[in-house]
Amino acid sequence: MTTRSLARASSSTAVTAVPRTAKAALALIAIALTAASCSGERPVLLPPNATTTATTLIAGTEVEVAALTEADCVTAVGGTPWQVSIEAVTTAVVPCVLLGAHQRIEYINNTAEVMSLDINSTSITINPTESFITEPAGTIFQPGINEVGSSPHPVSAPWFVEAARNSLNGALVGLAGIGDVDLGLAPAEVTAASGGLPVPASGTPCFVSSIEGDPYSPLFTFRDGGVAVVQVFTPGQLTRSDIGIGSTEGDVLAAYGQQIESQPSPDGDPNKKLLVFVPVDEADQVHRLVFELENDMVVSLRNGLTQFAVTDPGCPAG
Repeated sequence: MTTRSLARASSSTAVTAVPRTAKAALALIAIALTAASCSGERPVLLPPNATTTATTLIAGTEVEVAALTEADCVTAVGGTPWQVSIEAVTTAVVPCVLLGAHQRIEYINNTAEVMSLDINSTSITINPTESFITEPAGTIFQPGINEVGSSPHPVSAPWFVEAARNSLNGALVGLAGIGDVDLGLAPAEVTAASGGLPVPASGTPCFVSSIEGDPYSPLFTFRDGGVAVVQVFTPGQLTRSDIGIGSTEGDVLAAYGQQIESQPSPDGDPNKKLLVFVPVDEADQVHRLVFELENDMVVSLRNGLTQFAVTDPGCPAG
């Protein structure tokens, strides 16, 4: 069975999606990763805990995109393909989504009809129960709102946000934070340091949040009132040793040497691994810097308290 993700196209081509089963979805991601590594593009960025970023958008009635503003959109966060669930509904639910250059969209056809999409002059056919994953937004969309042709049901419009809008662009990722956001800071302190952060109701023992309106934002995991883990998925947010998304295992080892411990991926995937930086100073032992690699490339990095950063960067299910 042949699958592919959406590549930049200057002429109209047709692409047919594959059946959406758990195995097929994993195959789509793996093939997109392989194609990206061959072309030199960034791969799909997989977060260490997908449950922290799993979000579904539901298509609704067609909306005149010219009338939309960024305030009408939801913001994609994290590194997994952003899911747009195509439903046979009559009321608009989510008119648009803000996307960073590194993020992809997964269109999921949950209707009983064949869906046809037109994305940047590329025609895609998605049969019922099938799905399709695009290439990174920065390679197929223009800055601002982009109208995606769809039939017979409309889909949410992608709004591509350029990397220059990254709130923390150039902020260094250290052992105990990113930029001016340090581990242990309370939500209000992170808001002051980063420029905006939606906060759940008080008393929530664990929650994951991001900078509102910024698809390049890290994910901040708060536990017991303070930042416990910071997860980064965006190229341009580097460590002090210039390691970030797209670095290789060799780059990490050259930068940190014998302070790196290699560990298998918690999900058991043989193509993925964790490279964990273990500090020498006793005062720093409470922290870890973790690089998640897939196919020898860093696809996410995170820092945090030792007991959470390596295997439990998000919040417990339920």
